[in-house]
Amino acid sequence: SKFGSGAIGGVINITTKKNFINEYKIYMGGGSFGFWNVEPSITGNLNNLSYFLSYNLTQSDGDYDYNYLDTKGNNAKDERINANITMQNIFARINYKLDNYLFSVNAQRLDSERGLPGKTNALTAFAKSKIINNIFGSSIKATFNNLVIYLNGSYSQSETDNSNLYPDDALPEYKRYPRYHYKYESDISILNSTIHYKPLKWFYLTTGYTGKWLNYNDENFIATLKSPINNATDISHGLFLHQEYKVDLPKPFNKSSISPSIRYDEMRMNSGELKRFEHQWSPSLSAFISMGKSYKVYLKSSISRSFRVPTFSDLFYQDVRIEGKPDLLPEKSLNKEIGLGWEISAWGKLKGEINFYNYSIDNMIVWKLGSFEVFRPFNNDADITGQDYSLQYQLPNQNLSLQFSYTYLQPLDKNNHKTTHNKIIPYRPQHSFKSSIQFGYKETLAKINYRVVGKRFVTVANTVELPSYQVVDLTLLQNLNFSKLKTVLIFSVNNLINEHYEIVRSYPIPGREFRIGITLKY
Repeated sequence: SKFGSGAIGGVINITTKKNFINEYKIYMGGGSFGFWNVEPSITGNLNNLSYFLSYNLTQSDGDYDYNYLDTKGNNAKDERINANITMQNIFARINYKLDNYLFSVNAQRLDSERGLPGKTNALTAFAKSKIINNIFGSSIKATFNNLVIYLNGSYSQSETDNSNLYPDDALPEYKRYPRYHYKYESDISILNSTIHYKPLKWFYLTTGYTGKWLNYNDENFIATLKSPINNATDISHGLFLHQEYKVDLPKPFNKSSISPSIRYDEMRMNSGELKRFEHQWSPSLSAFISMGKSYKVYLKSSISRSFRVPTFSDLFYQDVRIEGKPDLLPEKSLNKEIGLGWEISAWGKLKGEINFYNYSIDNMIVWKLGSFEVFRPFNNDADITGQDYSLQYQLPNQNLSLQFSYTYLQPLDKNNHKTTHNKIIPYRPQHSFKSSIQFGYKETLAKINYRVVGKRFVTVANTVELPSYQVVDLTLLQNLNFSKLKTVLIFSVNNLINEHYEIVRSYPIPGREFRIGITLKY
């Protein structure tokens, strides 16, 4: 209800710091595949003014060996080339606090250039992508006794130049994918306002507005290929209202709440003669109840409507063997979830949770390979049922913590085609498992992450699949303090067991990778 279109599967919300200490900091690191990174930063606090300034430079050759199956089904080995990247990022933020008000401004500049190695069966050793992003933002936060008002806005400019311009004398394996060269630019203005109001202990209200204005232009520099969009605009508005009612219940219950929400969105997209208007009401209702203190058990449930409007890429994007569909319909889903959790605060802290959920989606947008080897989006009805199981344990001294989670997913295609009805939606693993062990002693910290991802089907008819894989990552940290100088040594190994796997077919993932770094703070 708060974030609207695109939040159909959840939201990762990053909130930046509002207060900074006086500190100079620099991180330097390097590792496998020609990787190195340097990131100096400075933070400070002067009376009511605080500031943060950072610079990041990252570079990697990116070339690595990989294994694959050739056309005869035999194991083969090759080197992944043109996977290099060079990236610079500058970020600055200034905060000023005056009585009940907090003012903030920020700016960011990103320059990135990377190679696009392509698929193993259609290598693009000369393909490049250059990206320039400029972002400017400001915000105001006003805090009173039972009222918080938040207003923020941002303006961003983005330019991306993609090309695959191989020379005439290039090797034949680098000519399987046609030449292309195009550039697209976008200007985005966003305005957000939120009001939090708590007039009573048992009642809490949040309401807000989001507006977005987007202008998009692209240009194709190869005359034989038409420009996909030329010019397009996207104007959207959203309003939401969220309420929370706390209910007093007799013992042994100690906390309960009911939270109804509703949101309204409308979007207008224009691209030449193509015009789209979409609007949607999204109601939701959630409930929570818990009992106990040292041994706490809680139950939570929710039912909601959500939706996702087709993006520019879904509607209009065109490239070599890639085409959008202007007549795509928006996704709409009915989501039902219920979860049971517990927490035991004895001999440490033990937490566990079990969640069951079902998403019935009308017109789910799925990109898949169509006729003539062209990649296109399609509307498919889908029914996604899942179960999540998680368990966490931490010693009283917090020196040891363990985390385990398992997900079972049943993502079924519900279209009317006989060959695909009730088949598993591509690239959705039915089984996945994650675990982590973290151990700390004095100034030393060690962490091991382990994950297993089950097989995933590549085709909608479930005739081709990617095998399951497992990955182990190791991280070691050592703190060293010298008077006012604080030092952190970091050593990590990604893919410790050197697993050869693919997340997307024909795009191999690097094998074992070493990283070492040092952070200095003063």
